[in-house]
Amino acid sequence: RSFWLFGSIWLLNAFGYFLVLIHFVPYATDNGIRAMEAAAVLSIIGASFIAGRIIMGKVSDNIGRKRTAAVCTLLVGLSVILLLGSNDLLLFYVFGFGFGFCNGGLDTAVATLVSETFGMRNIGVITGVLQVNWGLGVVIGPLIGGLVFDINGSYFIAFLSAAVVMFIIVLLVILTRKEVRTKL
Repeated sequence: RSFWLFGSIWLLNAFGYFLVLIHFVPYATDNGIRAMEAAAVLSIIGASFIAGRIIMGKVSDNIGRKRTAAVCTLLVGLSVILLLGSNDLLLFYVFGFGFGFCNGGLDTAVATLVSETFGMRNIGVITGVLQVNWGLGVVIGPLIGGLVFDINGSYFIAFLSAAVVMFIIVLLVILTRKEVRTKL
């Protein structure tokens, strides 16, 4: 069961993350932010992603992987909600920091949670299969975001769906459990 939950988590996380990341600059410029300022927000996302991996990795060592992953995912969703309808550059910077930092924390916590859930035996093949789901999310998220924009002329519904996906991931993380091996 947990394997399928992790597969869904990786697919949905990549879907939401890359939907927003790929369409962020056009969204920002549509909302009055200059292209160079939008690019600066992308830089903030990247830098805070690195910081989030390190800092939240340490936090997850202390408070647990599931709690860290759930809180980070919830905050990613809330950062996207903050972004919706905003045309203030300061809010875009706050979004960029929260979105990047918490995604970095989520990635670190979930990757470690996988090894805690299944153990280290066969971890290579397990993460390899999960990476396929990640790749599917990377492909599908931006595609859906573009289609939604083409249909509606707005990113609102696309970004809202990315936030909702993050809230679903919180539930999926909570539902994961350590797999018990039985001897035959």
